[in-house]
Amino acid sequence: MSKWQSLARRVSRGKIRIELAPNEVVLRHEEEISVLLDVLGHPEALVTDETTLSSFPLDEGKMRKIRRLGGASFGTHVTLAHVAERMREARNRRKRSGGKR
Repeated sequence: MSKWQSLARRVSRGKIRIELAPNEVVLRHEEEISVLLDVLGHPEALVTDETTLSSFPLDEGKMRKIRRLGGASFGTHVTLAHVAERMREARNRRKRSGGKR
């Protein structure tokens, strides 16, 4: 029996509790998260408030797009929720200034 089969058995018998991290920020920024997941090439991914960019395969092209969307430079260990918040702030700044950038 593999390690994963053993774990699955324990979970099915109620011996291990699996709890997802909160997702309040992700839910408030669904549109931005959807855009990020498309850029990352994983539109189907499960995202919580603790999911980081490093959870996905990254290359310089993807990071450049993410920096442009968020209007700032981000490291790979920043959360998608944080990037989504920056994306919304950048969009709101553009709206206030009348620009479309």
